[in-house]
Amino acid sequence: MKKCLIADNNQFYLEFFSDLIGQYGYEVHKVNDGLSALERARNERYDLFIFDYVMPKIDGFRLAKYVKAIREYKNIPVILITAAALESISWEGDELYADIVVAKGPLNKMKEVFSEIIPNINTLSLNKSNKIFGLDDIYPRQIVKELLKVEVHHSAIFENLLEGVAELDESGHIIFSNRSFLEMLGKKEEQIIGHTIHDLLDFERIPELRESYNKLTSLTYNSRENVIFNYNDKTFHISFYNIISNNKCTGLFLIAQDVTTVRRKIYEIGALFNITQAFLSNLSYDRVLEYVIYEIRRLVRAINITLLLSCEGFFKGEVISTVDRKLEKNERAKINFWVNKIKEWKEEGLLSIDVANKINKVCFENIPILWFPLVFHGKYLGTLLGFKNADDDFNEESLKFFEAVGNQLAVYLANIEFFHRLSAKKDQEKDIRKEIETIVKQEYEDCVKQNYYNKWLARNKKNIVNILLEEMSNSLSTLRGYGSILTAIKEEDKGQISRDIKNVFYNPLHRIIEIKEEIGFLNKIGVEEDYNVHIFCIGDLIKKLEENIKENCIVANEEVYSFKKLADFEKLVFLIKMLNWAFYNNGFNYPKIIIREKQNTIELDILFSNTEYNKKNGEFKDLHEILRQADNNEWIDIDNEIYFFYWHLKSYLKVINGTIKINSLSPVNIKIHFS
Repeated sequence: MKKCLIADNNQFYLEFFSDLIGQYGYEVHKVNDGLSALERARNERYDLFIFDYVMPKIDGFRLAKYVKAIREYKNIPVILITAAALESISWEGDELYADIVVAKGPLNKMKEVFSEIIPNINTLSLNKSNKIFGLDDIYPRQIVKELLKVEVHHSAIFENLLEGVAELDESGHIIFSNRSFLEMLGKKEEQIIGHTIHDLLDFERIPELRESYNKLTSLTYNSRENVIFNYNDKTFHISFYNIISNNKCTGLFLIAQDVTTVRRKIYEIGALFNITQAFLSNLSYDRVLEYVIYEIRRLVRAINITLLLSCEGFFKGEVISTVDRKLEKNERAKINFWVNKIKEWKEEGLLSIDVANKINKVCFENIPILWFPLVFHGKYLGTLLGFKNADDDFNEESLKFFEAVGNQLAVYLANIEFFHRLSAKKDQEKDIRKEIETIVKQEYEDCVKQNYYNKWLARNKKNIVNILLEEMSNSLSTLRGYGSILTAIKEEDKGQISRDIKNVFYNPLHRIIEIKEEIGFLNKIGVEEDYNVHIFCIGDLIKKLEENIKENCIVANEEVYSFKKLADFEKLVFLIKMLNWAFYNNGFNYPKIIIREKQNTIELDILFSNTEYNKKNGEFKDLHEILRQADNNEWIDIDNEIYFFYWHLKSYLKVINGTIKINSLSPVNIKIHFS
């Protein structure tokens, strides 16, 4: 026999529907609230559900959603019974999980409606619509309508709160939760509704939660309890509020906040203070360094932190390392392999110390590595390395902390080396102190230069963004124009010119997408100093350049395709591409690029020819002067997009052991070397 579950808190209607459905051969089970209905649905098997809309604990609207989320009930019909006010509440088609909606009305009218529905229940449930059966000649009761609107309004407020909110009944079952609460716990709504808070948060493992909950449920007056606890690598602050009715606890509200970031910040500040105290202590430098890198490893959750000290001066190439004790022998061997590999690259000049004070995020064979050169006033003192598991990564907070401690470490190492020199050469104390004064003065001048540089950077970026936005606006205007033309074309003619339409729309649309990406990369210049470094082939670079310029690259020797380079590939492509764009924007034609191999190096010749308009207006002469200045090592405070991108490309090539120079001015020939 088929079984039907009916849920309604009104006993009269519960009996009425029970007798009515029983006439159609169903075995009827009855419950008085939504929570009991959900428990029954999970523990038994039913062929039909009838839910009242307004019920305690879980309303019929949400109950239908939770039942439909159970795999066995995906195609089982759900009928929602409602007072004749639901037509005033709007919903999207996908949000109504009930298959059929019936308005409550006179009993004879509802019998007629069910005589139409039940024999055709499967067909009606498959052809779901927003129709409300039995609504004819029934007028909404204003008080019910207003109450429903208030409920919907309150639900919308709770749903949009940043804090997690949940409601519990008197037995601890969760009967409501908002989106934020679900996101905090990493659960879906149907995974927690109807389940107890004791099981969800594991009260046995977190006794503070159990004690607060038991205390509030035993009180006969309103009160609040606050608890901070860890759950799935996160830290939460939860406030429990009991609901009192007739001197009895009838449920609880809880408000949860994710305080992981705040707690970690406090932890980091404390660790930084301890590290600073260690730097100022009388401990031997090797003990201090061991403590510092141990603290770094714990805070960035690395499997290994290694400090490679300089081979020159006082430290004599010492290596200090701290490794997670949980690592297996083969994992330790793998870390040692990469430490030695990076030492080799350092000796070969592949990893240049010209990236002073710039943290590098490197990925070799899926192993995330942080590489940070410790440099103080142009003197290389060592390299700080951090390693994580292949399935993990360093987040933004880890990068900032790693860099902050690295800078402190560089100053500490410089002080150790200075005092060693001072104690070894007391007769030269006056000269050494004079050297310190010079360093301090130079540091001040560097700060002033940096301030001017930041202003120049912001000003040029703003100008370039404005040019790109104007170009985007022109492309959008072109698309709108094509759109207007299309609306005027007859429908029967559109099929004949569909290919032409696609070609017409492609160029401006493609350019709009490109400009959005270019603005994103541009905003990173001078802000994100960590590089996403990978090994790539020059062939990849050639292919990428061909995609972004109108002319094809001329390859003198196909062997260059296999030439490998270690760099931030996306950054390199972006800077070369934008330099081409800057020339084109200043009246030059698209460049020709010639690539050749010469004495174990790769040469890129970028040739620009200028237009006649450019020559006549004297702009070409001014550009010659800008390009001459660009080849100087010092940065110059001028506003010009060609100089801006040339200077940044030159700076980055220096980092990756490359060079760039103006080889000739008529035509403009820019030569890039990769060693």
